[in-house]
Amino acid sequence: MAHDHDHRLDRRHLLTGILAMVGGVAVAPIARASQAGMDPGDTPANPYMTADQRALTAAVSERIIPTTDTPGAIAAEVPAFIEMMLSEWYWQDERDMVMAGLSAIEAFARKTYGKPFTAITPLQQDA
Repeated sequence: MAHDHDHRLDRRHLLTGILAMVGGVAVAPIARASQAGMDPGDTPANPYMTADQRALTAAVSERIIPTTDTPGAIAAEVPAFIEMMLSEWYWQDERDMVMAGLSAIEAFARKTYGKPFTAITPLQQDA
C-alpha cells in the first residue's frame, strides 16, 4: 500500500513532463528561469494565451501527464506554468515555435476529426 507522501504533487518532477511536451525549445527558457531563482509554482503575471489556447494546452498536457493515482497536469497547474514560462522567460522566436506546435495539434484534430482537440476522445488526442 502506498503512503500518502507518495501521492503528493512534486512540481519539479513534473518539469520532466513539460520538457516532453514542448521539447528542446524549453531547455534554454527553463535554464534562464532557474538561474534567476524562479519558483516552479509561479503563474503568469502577464497572460499570454487566449482562452482557447489555454484549453488546448490543458488538454495536451493532461494527455502527457494524466491523472492516475497521482495528480495530472491540470491538477498540478502545468498549463499555468507553461503560460508563465512563455510569457516571462521565452524569447519571441521560442514562443513562436511552441505556439506553432499548438496550432499544428489543433489543425490536425480539426482536419482529421472535424472537431477541436478539446472535443475529441482521449484515444484520438493521443494519435
